[in-house]
Amino acid sequence: MGVGGAGGTAANAGPGLVTNYSGAALSVSGAHSVGSFAQAGGGGGGTGGIGIQGKLSAPSDASSDNQMTLGLGGSGGGGGNGGQVNVANSASIMSSAGSDGGSQQMHGILAQSIGGGGGNGGIGVDGDITGSKSSKALSLAIGGAGGSGGAGFAGSIGSTPSGAGVGISNSAAIHVVGDGS
Repeated sequence: MGVGGAGGTAANAGPGLVTNYSGAALSVSGAHSVGSFAQAGGGGGGTGGIGIQGKLSAPSDASSDNQMTLGLGGSGGGGGNGGQVNVANSASIMSSAGSDGGSQQMHGILAQSIGGGGGNGGIGVDGDITGSKSSKALSLAIGGAGGSGGAGFAGSIGSTPSGAGVGISNSAAIHVVGDGS
């Protein structure tokens, strides 16, 4: 029997904090630009190991050769959870089109708590080669299960998150332009 090891569990994200102080001015330009960005993302789970099992038999004088082989892949590790994110903005944020004229999908403030993806399940490989016509063999190859994804946390505007979550408080002007902004 060949068994692959399990993938490791990912770490959870720590907290993220961005503070833009009063009197400051943030200016960005060009497509996909972001004035203030905060993110806490959990790690991805580890990939399960490969389980390989094989048997090679020479012809035998016995009337039967009963055998069983099994290759079992390891399970993927779980993804880490996203962490608490807090953005406190008292600075003005202004976006403008870039020199190429691009101004699509600009963000004044972008805050995210993202859980990590679960790890891939391992591969199970099994093989049997025998030279006896009267042999009976059972070969099984089973892949491991994928790991579960980590949790991201909900957010709110106008408050500081309690525990895990995303909070944005704003007391200044934010001006973004362009399609999808």
